[in-house]
Amino acid sequence: MQNESQKKPTIETVRKRGALLLVLAALILIPATVVYGQQLIDGADDCGPITGTIEVADDAPRATMMELARVTEAQARDAALAAISGMSADNVMDVDLDEEDGYLVYEVDLERDRVEHEVTVDAGSGEVLCTEQD
Repeated sequence: MQNESQKKPTIETVRKRGALLLVLAALILIPATVVYGQQLIDGADDCGPITGTIEVADDAPRATMMELARVTEAQARDAALAAISGMSADNVMDVDLDEEDGYLVYEVDLERDRVEHEVTVDAGSGEVLCTEQD
């Protein structure tokens, strides 16, 4: 006869343990998937190809890019500040309207405590497409 500590687990016990492991894995993997899926990777060297809403040639004149942009420089700056916690207008070093991977974007450079961040904002929607930390 087996004592309590030597009993084989029942199917119900195994199922409960399996369900608990699945929940724990989801709690770990889902937040990581969301962050990486949005390309909001602080500390990344490269966000890879981006996809924006306004296609533009890499040699488009600045005047053409300004006409195409539906988001203002101020709106792009505000979106970038919201993407990196603890930033304020004092942390904004530069805001440039530019072409990236064939799309019109704002590149917003932020700096705090000698750490530089580059935030790429879609010039059509105002969505933050990427953040990089140098």
